[in-house]
Amino acid sequence: MLFDLYANDYDRWFESPEGRVLFKLEVRAVKAVMKNIKRPFLEIGVGTGRFAEALDIGFGIDPSTDMLRLAKERGIKVKKAKG
Repeated sequence: MLFDLYANDYDRWFESPEGRVLFKLEVRAVKAVMKNIKRPFLEIGVGTGRFAEALDIGFGIDPSTDMLRLAKERGIKVKKAKG
């Protein structure tokens, strides 16, 4: 799977100057939408868990094993899904 090959590169991009700006904007926008939704949350396509961690989403599924490894390191409870 393509995302298995580039999981670390994808995740590190959000630490670049452009990535940090975009990340903050996206998190702010999603938090505004989530404010009236009851927990628990499941992120479908959790990827590396970077957004799930910032948004306090405790569960995620993704087809990429390497992305799920990073999400799990961030404390997200993950399951592998079929792509």
